[in-house]
Amino acid sequence: MMAPRSALFSFSRRALTLSALFTLGSVLSGCTFWSPSPAPKEKPVFTPVPFEALPQTIETDWSGTFSAFLTGCQTLEKTADWEGVCRAAQTTTLSPEEFFRTEFDAYRVSTTTGKTDGLMTGYYEPLLSGSRTQHGPYQWPLYAVPDDFFSVNLQSLCPTCPNQVVKLQGAQHTLRPYDDRAGIEARKDELKKHVLCYVNDPVDAFFLQIQGSGRVALDDGTLMRVGFADHNAHPYRSLGAHLRDTGELPPSKLSMQSIRAWARQHPDKVQAALNVNPRYVFFAERHDDPTLGPIGAQGVPLTEKASVAVDRHRWKMGMVFFINAHQDEPFLHLAQPVVGQDTGRAIQGVIRFDYFWGFGDKAGSAAGRQKSRAQSWLLMPKGVPPENALVN
Repeated sequence: MMAPRSALFSFSRRALTLSALFTLGSVLSGCTFWSPSPAPKEKPVFTPVPFEALPQTIETDWSGTFSAFLTGCQTLEKTADWEGVCRAAQTTTLSPEEFFRTEFDAYRVSTTTGKTDGLMTGYYEPLLSGSRTQHGPYQWPLYAVPDDFFSVNLQSLCPTCPNQVVKLQGAQHTLRPYDDRAGIEARKDELKKHVLCYVNDPVDAFFLQIQGSGRVALDDGTLMRVGFADHNAHPYRSLGAHLRDTGELPPSKLSMQSIRAWARQHPDKVQAALNVNPRYVFFAERHDDPTLGPIGAQGVPLTEKASVAVDRHRWKMGMVFFINAHQDEPFLHLAQPVVGQDTGRAIQGVIRFDYFWGFGDKAGSAAGRQKSRAQSWLLMPKGVPPENALVN
């Protein structure tokens, strides 16, 4: 991910004067534009189990997870807990499953409140249609980070302030909370200089912000890859929940596919529905290897059907899990080792995962239908306490 700019150390891009700092101080005193990350109510409990206790099936695939783990070793091998096992992975002659059996211990994950089940959803890297210029069907912009956008860590202003990052808009020598989705949509003319490209569907653009990365097939025959750059720090609100609560879609039919169908049938209602989610994501154009997955929060490419997003306030990036996920409608059963290489605002909890299905429409169809009950096991290098997988 692109590191957000620090407001107080990059004001040279705009002539924000001392009056801006006074404005910031007054906003801080009101504390109306931020809320601290909630302290985790549940903590994980680890129970050692033999490797044979993992609920494998004949479809369990260790090879993709081994590849994802090896990729993640680019960052993990710099830590004492993982240096040895990463070195072993680079030279092993064992099969992927035998490698994990030999080098790792397994721990059943539950919570201090006694929960053993959690939730696993799915995400993917979508393909959109677009153009670098606005014309014809290409009317909905994907924005880079605007030049009036500043990211400030409150603790950098005063030692007693919370360790919280806020997103501010700087204009006319003042700072204020950055616009919500409706406010950004209302500034299209002003923000034109920050457009990366225009796509042909507002719902596709909206879902791209949820997925965090994607590819755009441009009308000149080239392919653009975009990834998460920053966001406006407003709370996320679910479009599906809004359509359910307003009676637009029945609860049993909520999926990415049903939301798209609803939007096609009600084009006059689409923008108002999208604006219910005030959170807005800005993108950066990526020029990485198109044969690899998008870059996740661990800083390495994601591996389809092996990488997952986890709660980064609880789990360190790169941790290895075994997941047993079930759902009835539509039926899905996954018993699969995975690597926590990404994160997301909605991914919160001890047993909470977002499964990366890969690139394209087939992956999107699978991701859009997934909402599974999940149990998890943590796999740690032998001799390393499971608590070392947690964020301090």
